[in-house]
Amino acid sequence: MTGAKAFSKATTSGEINQRARQELLSLYPSRAHHIYKAPGDPNWKVSRFKLATGLIDAAISAECDTFYGAFWGDKTRFAVLDIDKDSKYHNAQELQRLRDNLAAVGLSGSVPFQSSQSTGWHLYVPFFDPAPSKEVEQALKAWLKRNGYDIRCGQLEVFPSGNGLRLPLQRGFAWLDDDGVPLLKREELGLDAALSRFLFDLRNNCNDWPVSYTHLTLPTSDLV
Repeated sequence: MTGAKAFSKATTSGEINQRARQELLSLYPSRAHHIYKAPGDPNWKVSRFKLATGLIDAAISAECDTFYGAFWGDKTRFAVLDIDKDSKYHNAQELQRLRDNLAAVGLSGSVPFQSSQSTGWHLYVPFFDPAPSKEVEQALKAWLKRNGYDIRCGQLEVFPSGNGLRLPLQRGFAWLDDDGVPLLKREELGLDAALSRFLFDLRNNCNDWPVSYTHLTLPTSDLV
C-alpha cells in the first residue's frame, strides 16, 4: 500500500488530532534526507530526498509497506538506546539494570518500546528542552563505556548519532512492560490513539538534560 493511501485509510474513522501530529513532527526537525527500507529488502538505505511530512504520516499509519527513519539535527528532544533482539542486554534483568543506572545519573524517565517485528527494543529517554545532539551522544556513550557496557551494533547503540533511526509507531512497534514483555501492539490501536499514547509516554517521562549531563561527566558517576 502506498504512503498516501495508507494514511488516508488509517484516518477514515476520524481525523487525526492535528496538535498531536504537529508535536510528533516537531521531534524530527532534521529532514533534509532520510533512511528507508523497501518491501522485501532486509537492508536500510539512505535517500537523498527530504523526509516529507507525508512520509512520516505514512509511516505512523502502520499500514505502509515501506519503513522510514530520520536523522538527527543539531538538537534533540530525546535519546534512544537501541537493543537488538540477540543482544546480551535483551532480557528483563539487564533492561532493569540499565534503567536503574540511568536513573542514578538523573535520567529516571525512560520508556521501553518494541521497535519492530524483529522484537528489538528502543529505550527512549526524553528531555524537557532540546539538548545538543552531539553532547548527548558523546556523554552517554562515554558514561556507558566507562561502566562496562558494550557499545556496538547488535548489542547496545546510542542515538543521536550520525546514523538514522527507525521512526516509532510503524508496523511491529509495541508498548512494553518493565520486563520488556509486549503490553500492546501498534496494530491494536487506531492512529490517533497510538499517537496520543506515544506522546503521553514521552511527555510524562521527561528529564532535565543539563542536570543529567553534570552527573554523567563527573568521575563519581561511575557505577559499581
